[in-house]
Amino acid sequence: MDWTRFETWNGFDSDHLEQMFGLPTFLTRSGKGGRLKNLLADFGFLQAKLAKRGAEALLRDFSLAKGPSLAPIRTALRLAAPVLSEEPLELPSQLLARLAFVEADPVPALLDQAKRADFAPFLVPLTPCLAGPNQPLLATLRGHQAQVNAVAASPDSRQVVSGSSDHTLRVWDIENGVAVRTMKGHTEPIYGVALSPDGTLALSASEDRTIKVWEVETGALPDNVKLVAEGRLQFQQGHYGLAIDAFSKSIERDALNSQAWVGLAAAYDQTGRFDQADRSR
Repeated sequence: MDWTRFETWNGFDSDHLEQMFGLPTFLTRSGKGGRLKNLLADFGFLQAKLAKRGAEALLRDFSLAKGPSLAPIRTALRLAAPVLSEEPLELPSQLLARLAFVEADPVPALLDQAKRADFAPFLVPLTPCLAGPNQPLLATLRGHQAQVNAVAASPDSRQVVSGSSDHTLRVWDIENGVAVRTMKGHTEPIYGVALSPDGTLALSASEDRTIKVWEVETGALPDNVKLVAEGRLQFQQGHYGLAIDAFSKSIERDALNSQAWVGLAAAYDQTGRFDQADRSR
């Protein structure tokens, strides 16, 4: 069997594929890092898991590997994730267009395997023509169906939450460049997003005249969080849309502690509002 070929992996039934796709976790737990690196540099495995499980699952496998040898492949997959999520059979073209100048093992062998792929027609670029390793672009986060109006990063910079005119928020895994959940509830465009100091809760402000509180981990609207108006201030001119400026620890209030925090929102009506989010468990 030629394990570097997609057809070999694709020939297994679903039960066998499930076992095969669990190999990265098994090899990691068994302390077989060398075999894990070989597996993640095997084009057949990459194409099969991408086609059956998607880019997010494949990138999670790469997070298990230690050492720098697989970093160029992981970077190329992260950059290509928006395309591969829609068209997984574009993997050969994406690898060749992003990694052609990388000479360190195991990249050349992987590209040779990609060139031999014959399961579907694909373009073979003559020169690298897409962003690859060692370039400023780290990831493109694609998934919203309309313009993105607001973004907030978690305190550890591992996730961002975005708000869009498509009425949704998305939570993104920065390391892998993929959306991990979509939060729906607003009925109009979202113009403001902010995260609590511990990154567990998000505020979103929308043209539907509501501010919603979300659990970032689950995407749920918790029923144990309520917004309590704390005060208003008058702006000299109106503000476009409803935009949350920040959760702020600099606003001194007795209620501002580990169980409560303050947000500042600005609205069409030329007013600002300090809101205390009271989280009682």
